Amino acid sequence: MLRDPLLYLDELLKAACLACQFGEGLERADYRTGVMAFEAILRQIEIIGEAASHVPPNIQARASEIPWRNLVGMRNHLIHGYFAIDADIVWSVLHDKLPAMIPVVKKLIEELS
Repeated sequence: MLRDPLLYLDELLKAACLACQFGEGLERADYRTGVMAFEAILRQIEIIGEAASHVPPNIQARASEIPWRNLVGMRNHLIHGYFAIDADIVWSVLHDKLPAMIPVVKKLIEELS
């Protein structure tokens, strides 16, 4: 049974917001040593990538500014290459990419609803 793509977009949005919330107030030095926060953020990024992998191409095309393939690729790297995670890349995703992506996903959900 196929799920409604809006459910995946909603999961993606919730995970992005949670990741940002988990990283709120963390300084870069704390972030590397704050194991629980770091692991919680990684889990949300994994969820983002998994949800993104289920959004159909025709819907992805409506928000081409979202790096869909990169989201899925990062999820795959976190799952399969967990032993070689670059904390600086995760920091950049958390502080640069996700905050820019959230309003785009919200708009896409509104358009599709």
